[in-house]
Amino acid sequence: MIQKCTVECTDFQLTPREFGRVPPTSRPSDRVIARRRAIGDHIRDARRSRNMTQESLGERAGVDRQAISLIENGHASPLLDTLIAIADALGVPLAHLVRD
Repeated sequence: MIQKCTVECTDFQLTPREFGRVPPTSRPSDRVIARRRAIGDHIRDARRSRNMTQESLGERAGVDRQAISLIENGHASPLLDTLIAIADALGVPLAHLVRD
């Protein structure tokens, strides 16, 4: 089954300019990268505590395994809708994944 990866800016239905957000042209700040990694760690911890694989989490959340891997490792900036789907698939509040 082929699933749409929803972790890139190009997933907007509107163009970035219409959406009011221009995609970054340079590397994100160290703080942003650190937060991505922390969120990825929260997702990985929740997934592992439920004995789920990246594949099974992806199936439940509607994204592919590669997207889950990229998010868990802080190499992708997922859409809010994707984070909500991941939180729902894990059975945790979204706030649990994005907490400091």
